[in-house]
Amino acid sequence: MAQEADVEAQLIGCSKPLRPENASGEQAEGTVRLDALVQADGRMSATKIMKSSGIRVVDRSSGYVFSCDYAPARRNGQAQPGWITLQYTWVLDPPANPGAAAQVRISVTQLSRAASPISTPSNGASDIR
Repeated sequence: MAQEADVEAQLIGCSKPLRPENASGEQAEGTVRLDALVQADGRMSATKIMKSSGIRVVDRSSGYVFSCDYAPARRNGQAQPGWITLQYTWVLDPPANPGAAAQVRISVTQLSRAASPISTPSNGASDIR
């Protein structure tokens, strides 16, 4: 019987998050890089900010990645918990009409990461949950 390849946990997709009430203006744009622990059942259970956007409301809104869908890591064909690295980008596009609210454009991208056993991300990371 052939051994199945080990597979890293994967981001499947995300729905559009709600825009925080205090996230208006150009200062509410940024990119956050975070590590996320995906459990064997596909639920995300923990995140650590590895690189802050420098803007608190953007960093905190990145916690929305808990509502995304994930596939767990697989080792020898068995679902296993595993860390993945995500990049969360928050951009406000100017309103189409004067007085209208800016449109939020959000993307969540999985970055490449060496497959490794579960371990806590490097020291100095910040919890966002």
